Amino acid sequence: MVKGPEGTDYLAMVANVSLRADALMAERNFTLERGLVISGRLREKETGQPLRVPYVNIYYKSEETKAAPASTRTRPDGSFRIAAPPGKGKLVCYTSLPGCVPLDLVGDSDTDEAMVSLPIEIKAGETLSGKDLLFPRGMVVRGRVLDPEGRPVAGASFQGVTEQLPSQADGTFTLRGLSPRYRTNFLVVHAQRRLGARVTKGTCLGATHPG
Repeated sequence: MVKGPEGTDYLAMVANVSLRADALMAERNFTLERGLVISGRLREKETGQPLRVPYVNIYYKSEETKAAPASTRTRPDGSFRIAAPPGKGKLVCYTSLPGCVPLDLVGDSDTDEAMVSLPIEIKAGETLSGKDLLFPRGMVVRGRVLDPEGRPVAGASFQGVTEQLPSQADGTFTLRGLSPRYRTNFLVVHAQRRLGARVTKGTCLGATHPG
């Protein structure tokens, strides 16, 4: 695959290069076409607030079977710019973002793949902006970690399907990015104090169970 320099609007192309068995070197020239620009940013699905996550890979999948896939990465503010051929396709992201519901618990509505996507149709000469990818924040569960005597436990870790911050000095914790559609379990562990428990989040309400 031949791609233009990063930050340019050239379309990538797939090229086959063949060499004679006795050839040590061959010269080939490739002409890259300029694409049509699509720009957007990462946002919370529920609120529309921007998600400022840098270096997230964004792809454009064209319905044209001969078109090479296009890709780019988000800037520090979560915005992106990508070049695409004219026609129909879709923007795709396969990366789960911190604090959001993991994509394997979301799934694309058409393919059930673990991704966030947006259908696109762009005509020759057009430039599209505001084509944002929406990531669900999901549910948030807050509470406190206490020992058997009712004293707060600081630094307890939460082991489960998503990465979470440990409990704070007063024992409080916040679990983010929980899918409202699935039951979620976390093991709450403080190895030094030999403490453990389980937190279960149902479809509507979270409950803490002693472990």
